[in-house]
Amino acid sequence: MRSPSVQDLPEAFAKAARSIAEAMRSHGHAVWIVGGAVRDLALEREVADLDLATPATPDEIEVVLPPVHAVGRAFGTLVLRQGDVDVQITTFRREGAYSDGRHPDQVEFSTRLEDDAERRDFTCNALFLEPLSDEVRDPTGGLADLAAGRLRCVGRAADRFAEDGLRIFRLARFAARFGLEVEPATLDAAHDHRALLSGVSPERVVDELTNLATKGGAAGALALLDRLGALQEALGALWGAPAGERAGDLALLERLQDEQRRLTVEQLFWVLARGLDDGPALAALTSLRVPGRVVSGVLSLRQSLAALRSADGRAARVRVLRAPDFDAVLTVAEASAELSPEAAGAWRAARAKATVSELWPEPWITSEVLLARGVAPGPGFGELLAAAEHERLAGRHPDRTTALDWLAQELARSQEGGKTRRKA
Repeated sequence: MRSPSVQDLPEAFAKAARSIAEAMRSHGHAVWIVGGAVRDLALEREVADLDLATPATPDEIEVVLPPVHAVGRAFGTLVLRQGDVDVQITTFRREGAYSDGRHPDQVEFSTRLEDDAERRDFTCNALFLEPLSDEVRDPTGGLADLAAGRLRCVGRAADRFAEDGLRIFRLARFAARFGLEVEPATLDAAHDHRALLSGVSPERVVDELTNLATKGGAAGALALLDRLGALQEALGALWGAPAGERAGDLALLERLQDEQRRLTVEQLFWVLARGLDDGPALAALTSLRVPGRVVSGVLSLRQSLAALRSADGRAARVRVLRAPDFDAVLTVAEASAELSPEAAGAWRAARAKATVSELWPEPWITSEVLLARGVAPGPGFGELLAAAEHERLAGRHPDRTTALDWLAQELARSQEGGKTRRKA
């Protein structure tokens, strides 16, 4: 750990914070860097974004610095643009109850930094740094908690989780990513309030899972959430099993994470859906409102793994080698012990040697060829094209003439069975 200092911020962030602070000070207003940026400075970690807090009201801020966007003006939040940096600035506030499990029913602006600290989730996120003087304010003991490797809620943990059940996911994310031990009272409160996760919007849960995958700590965070019984509440059928019964999947996540340092979002959701067949998996992912591109990636990964398992014959091997997610498939297959390191190495060597013409040979039977022979578009049309491609990849036809002979035989056979639809 180190003492947080503006000097250790990325240059663009430091310049933006000082510029805003100087402008606000010229009008009699103080400004503080707050939350994650100060925590990350203390932990000597990379700072990813910049949030400011001030006793000035939104009206007073707008007099000094017109906002780019009033993202949550009713809650005192504006976005300012400084150079290439978007900075969120929020008025100090006190908050009422959270009837909707996400937003406070009432917000009262305050001029006291301590009031703003008391509304925050964890002590490590209730840290304040003055951009011009480097003064640090720590009303809730966040620096001492970080120094002790401890994660603790601000005030009564039960109150913090009752305000927003998603804070249980944030608890697990911070604990895993920063290597912090959760304070017993905070851990007990998270367990007692886990049922609140069933009322959190799916989109917010997916956002948290995406953060876990892309920013690190997914394996440890999900293991903690599983122990708390929180995954069943938040993920429903996508997790399914009672706490402790998917230890193998958690271990798989850890192996993937250890190898890559970060997971892809598709890998994370593939593991979450691993115990389900394709239909139920698609239903569970859709129910959680996982983005379509991620769902497609998960299904592709499942299909590519199935192709790898049954890669018997030249055509099947070519399909595995040319899969767009080839590297991800091998990584997952190794981590799940479906492939030995030697077998995975052989696949990678084969991919490195394969030429474009071997993986994507010019088709000898195309849509135009079928149309010229009177095959009408429809299910049989696509089936013929797929069969022709399989023959081509399998290397069964040495030339185009042989392929066309095969097509003539297939059409004759279909016509005899009354299945081929001819153009009128």
